[in-house]
Amino acid sequence: MAAVATLIQDGYQYTTGPNARASLTYIVVDAVDEDAVNIAVTAVRPATWHSLPPISRDLTPTEDNTTWLCAVNYTLRRVKTIPTTGESQYNFDTTGGTERILQRLAAVQKYSGSGAGTGEDTYGAINDDGDTVHGVDIIVPKYSFSETHYIANDSVTNAYKGKLYSLTGTTNDAGFKGSLAGEALFLGAVGSSRGDEDWEINFRFAARPNRVAAGAGQRTPVPVKFDDGNTVNIDVGGWEYLWFYYAKVQSANDKSLIHAPKYAYVERVYEEGDFSDLGIGV
Repeated sequence: MAAVATLIQDGYQYTTGPNARASLTYIVVDAVDEDAVNIAVTAVRPATWHSLPPISRDLTPTEDNTTWLCAVNYTLRRVKTIPTTGESQYNFDTTGGTERILQRLAAVQKYSGSGAGTGEDTYGAINDDGDTVHGVDIIVPKYSFSETHYIANDSVTNAYKGKLYSLTGTTNDAGFKGSLAGEALFLGAVGSSRGDEDWEINFRFAARPNRVAAGAGQRTPVPVKFDDGNTVNIDVGGWEYLWFYYAKVQSANDKSLIHAPKYAYVERVYEEGDFSDLGIGV
């Protein structure tokens, strides 16, 4: 005789709201095992309850295992699935970083006791007190992102781990994940073994835009007015370092000494690397 499932009168619970859930309890007779219980309940339970899908069941047998109680649980919340080998997960953060700049991009206004427009030309130096150019801290674009990949054990060799180690602290020598060459910085990777199947490896990056000629990058070059009065637009890579050697020059009006850039230097402070060796695509 086939097992028969019957909904217990008043044998349901239902909670509304953002975490809505429900439970329908059935009594099952003539079931020889759990498989028979599940078949009987599946035949009569609703496919959804108040638009909620079923996600689990709780089985309780009697002492002789001939009568069972089966509670079918419905909710929108899913049980978190475990990623399989070859799958990936992605995260990003566009919160800007902080950088101290010593030179302005453009002058807005200058003042003296005589009114607007009568202050000295400081050659673009910010917060120059006559002894030191102190500059100002500003928010600059910074794109942080990470990727978690589940990589087969056979691919995570000592040689591969060595590549991750050697590429840490390098910038991309070619386009990578939407960043132009020189814009992405590999911060390193954290890996853990998932038994005999694969490795879970989290790859971490930061990116900053190159400041180069119009049309070739995301930001325009840095304008710098030098002590000879000439203004030069300077290209600076995303992770290159721009600094200035200042000279003291006489101001035009009161003849006091102020700082003016005499030389500007763009330095590469990170090695370049081939990010295709990470094995996570480009």
